[in-house]
Parts: sequence; structure tokens; C-alpha cells
Amino acid sequence: MLRASRLSLLFLASACSSAGSATSPDGGGADGGGRADAASDGHVVNVRDSGGTAKHDTGTGNDGGDPVGASVLQFHNHGSRDGTFIDSAITLTTAPKLSLDPSFAGTFSGNVYASPLYVENGPGGHGAFYVATQNGTVYALDETTGSVVWQTNVGKSAQNTGAGCGNISPIGITGTPAIDLTTRLIVFDSATADSQNNVATHSIYALSIDDGSIAWQVDASTLTAPGGTTFSPQPQSQRGAVLIVGGIAYLGYGGYYGDCGTYHGWVIGVPLTGKGAKGWATTVPKAGIWGVGGPASDGQSIFVTTGNGSDSNMTWAESEGLFRLDPGPTFTSATADYFAAYNWYALDQGDKDLSGSGPLVIDAPSMTPSALVMAQGKDGYLYLIDRSNLGGIAAQTQLANVGALQVSSGEITNGGAWATVGGVTYVVVRPNGTQQAIGCPSGMSGDLVAVKLDPTAKEKMSVVWCASSGGVGSPSITTSDGNKDPIVWAFGADPGQSGLLAAWNLTTGAQVTSGGAASNKASNVRRFTTPIAAHGRMFVAGDGQLYAYKAN
Repeated sequence: MLRASRLSLLFLASACSSAGSATSPDGGGADGGGRADAASDGHVVNVRDSGGTAKHDTGTGNDGGDPVGASVLQFHNHGSRDGTFIDSAITLTTAPKLSLDPSFAGTFSGNVYASPLYVENGPGGHGAFYVATQNGTVYALDETTGSVVWQTNVGKSAQNTGAGCGNISPIGITGTPAIDLTTRLIVFDSATADSQNNVATHSIYALSIDDGSIAWQVDASTLTAPGGTTFSPQPQSQRGAVLIVGGIAYLGYGGYYGDCGTYHGWVIGVPLTGKGAKGWATTVPKAGIWGVGGPASDGQSIFVTTGNGSDSNMTWAESEGLFRLDPGPTFTSATADYFAAYNWYALDQGDKDLSGSGPLVIDAPSMTPSALVMAQGKDGYLYLIDRSNLGGIAAQTQLANVGALQVSSGEITNGGAWATVGGVTYVVVRPNGTQQAIGCPSGMSGDLVAVKLDPTAKEKMSVVWCASSGGVGSPSITTSDGNKDPIVWAFGADPGQSGLLAAWNLTTGAQVTSGGAASNKASNVRRFTTPIAAHGRMFVAGDGQLYAYKAN
């Protein structure tokens, strides 16, 4: 629940759907990325830089959320939302040498809340980055020059929710899209405006990653969940990242800052054909699925967390919960398929949403059970749960059936990251706000906290290091081969913060780089976006700019 404490080339097709049509670009080359967005006519602009070497992906798609090669197909790289990237050129030695690449243009128009994506075998066989904006526009940018390859606007963005609250304006594409390589589609939700500039509806779109043409569109307001709940566009927000698994795109919905109107936690599943969309909604109103990580998956099931509901009685009705959904999505209601802490009602009343960030699906070889899922709460707790049996409402005094550890007095509303190195599984989170981490080792403090999953610890987790991140950006992790050179990256995001890309050793917390000189500062980067790695470079998306960092 959202109370006042938180936010929220080649031209391959001659025609799009009725929502968009192709037009010629007004310029090209490396300086062509700064053109203004299309107005509201849904047009597609196609540009192609002639340079570059063709690259080829080595697989057929997400299939559980795993990208192929160096491609980054969804938020935090995998359906598990681990936020881990393998790049042999990024090591503990080369990381301190990274600096902003002035040769990479990366300019576009619009505010960005979504993380960037990357496809090795993009338009014309050349690599491309994909950025989605609140102007309702998706851009494909050349991986070498950063110039615009194509841009597609899907309609006029809303300036207000129309429901009486919210702190995002304009409201277009908020959640990170996802890409499927088999169909070569990028899928996302965009809010579009009515004549009063309020939200008219939420539509789910699929665009060709090759030319930006619109493959299909689904109006979310046409859906009814089991039990009869209908989708009401104005009070629903789509902040969580899109998940693609098993040929279906899944999108989670919650409410806006201020909790206006009657909304529900929704998960909408759309087959990649664009036909047969269906949704599941929480029984109680206002139990939103709003965490930035969105739905997560182990390759079969879908996991989501919900916030606090509006029901005043003490009968649990799917608020403050972790859920396993079957493909579709469908929910069985079996106790093995949902979890709530014993104190769920206190969390409900205190606006301490379990859905602060979205679940992490973790496979930890040192743990029994090893198949786990972690919820990250606005109460600053990490909840570690047996993925094979979520267990229903926990027994009295039990916060989670494996363990629960409070790591901050602040709200965990950014995306967390995890990796297993040397047989030990580490989880890194950066809670929102200025609160310091809890339980740091002697001599350490800060707002960035790393825990290891520890079978000998009382809560099966222990804090291994803390550091000051210089901002409130969501962390990510790189290794050079899946085990060596483990590095945590965090950007000094949000106004008044460092504006630098800093890094730490995952296992020790030793700082690898503070981000370097002031010339490396990037502007207008929001806490919800995450640094990604591709071919020896790191990339961060800000309003109107994709920043590239490379070793000198």
C-alpha cells in the first residue's frame, strides 16, 4: 500500500498496427539521438548506423528468464532477479579504470524509471540497447555510438493519474520491459492519456526489437480476474519489471503514492502471441504488487509479493503475502503456495509492505533447503522462505519458515542482487532513505549491506559487510567467470547524491572504486534503475541519457 512514506537499420516492416505507423527520421549519425519524442500519434522512427560487427546470440530466448550470451533481456538480467552479470573484461583490476565514455552519445527524450536492456544480435545483426521512457517512447540505441536506431511512441502520456494522487508525471512506461529473443519482441505497459490528461487506460504492448513496429496491444481494462474484480486503470500503477517465462509475459500492478482509489494487486499474463491474456487479482483492495523487481521466476512458477490492504478486520485476505502462481497466471490457494508472517496484521496497519522490492529467487548450495525465495520488506527485513513449501501464515513468533533478518530501519524498496561465489551465497540490498544498516561488523557502517546465507546462523543469514553507497541506487553484481572478480556496483542515484558509479568487493566489502573524478558524474538517475554490464562496459540510464563507462 502506498501511503505518504514512499513513491512510488533496417526498416523491416512497412506498416504497424493501428496504434502506430512508420516515418522517416529527421537526421542520422552519432548526433541523432537527441531528437524530441513523437507527439501522440504512435509513430515509429527508424535510423541505422552503418558501422559495427554482426554478433549472434547462441540460444532461442528467455525460457525461465536467462539471457543468452551478453544480452540483458529483463530487469536484473534473469527471471530470478539476481542482478548478476558475467563479463570477462570486468575484473577487480579493470573496474577502477572505468570512466564515462565521451564517444557514446546515448541521448533521447524522456524521464526514465526503467533499467536499460541490451541485445547482442539486435537490428541488422548489430548490438542495441533499449530504453523506455515516461513519454511513452521506446528507443533502440546503437551499442557502439549510442545513436538512435529506431524510436516508437505508443501514445500520449498522462500528466496525472485522475484518481487523486501520485507523484510521477508524465506517466507513460514506468516498469522495466522484457525482451524475448524467439519472437524478437520487447513487451511493456504504458499508460495513455484521456482528453483531460488523466490516465485513460493501461495497455500492454509488444514491439519488434528490429524496427520498433507494434506487433500487438492488449488493453488491461478489458480484463476481469477470477472472483469478478475488474481492472480499473486510473488508480493502478505498473512500476514492477516485466517477466517473460514459458512464452508468457507477466506484469504486476499496484497503486500510486498516496493510495488513492480502489486498486488491487494484479498479475496479468499475456502470451507472446498477444492472444488469451488473463489476470489474477488480490481479494482485498490495495494489496498492491508494486515492487520495482516485479514478478520473479524459477523457470516454472511465478513469485510475487503484495503490500498492505484496506480491509480493517483481522482476516487475512492476500495482503502482506508472498505467492507462488502457476503459469497463466493461476493461484491454487494451497498453503504451499503462499506465505505471510505471523504479524502480517501489524505490518498491514503499519504500512510495512512485504512487497517493497519484489522477490528474489535464490538457489543456495550451502543451504538446506537450497531452493529458496526471499521477500524484501519496508520494515527492513529480509524474509527467507522454502521455495518448495511457502507454508501459509507462519506460526506465532515465526517471521519466515527459514529465517528473517532485519538489516535496516529503512524501507527496502530498491532492487536487491545476489550471487553465489566460492560456494557461499551473498545478497546485497540498498534500503531507501538515509538510515544506516543494522548488524554491521565492527568497524563497518553504511547504507549498503551485504548478507551471506549461513546455515549455522540463527536466522540462516548474517551481515558480512556494510558500506556507504553515495546514493540510493539499486545494486548489481559482476563476475569475470561466474566466480572470480565478484564486484557489487551501485550508482549514487537521486538528487543531492554522488552521481558516481562505485563498486565494492562482494565477499569482503573492500571498495574497488569510488567512481573516480567529478567528470564521471551522471545526472538525473533514479533509484529504480540498475547498472548493467555488456562487453566490458557498464551502463546506467538517466533521464534523457544512457551513460556508458569503459576502461581507459
